[in-house]
Amino acid sequence: MSLSRRCEPGAPCCDGQRLAPTHLSHLTLAQVFDALSYYADRQTEIQQHSDRNQVPDDTVHPLARPDA
Repeated sequence: MSLSRRCEPGAPCCDGQRLAPTHLSHLTLAQVFDALSYYADRQTEIQQHSDRNQVPDDTVHPLARPDA
């Protein structure tokens, strides 16, 4: 893990990515670990679901893309 100056001062960061979005700050540490455990146990199933529900790039408005 490395700290980056691209994050707000005092914000938890790893490689320039904010670690704790403020809209999820109500979660307890136990809930976070529970979610990670759930994902670890069902990673293949979750990835398959994500792949099936992926929106094709040519149908996404250019301003809605993450690189916009």
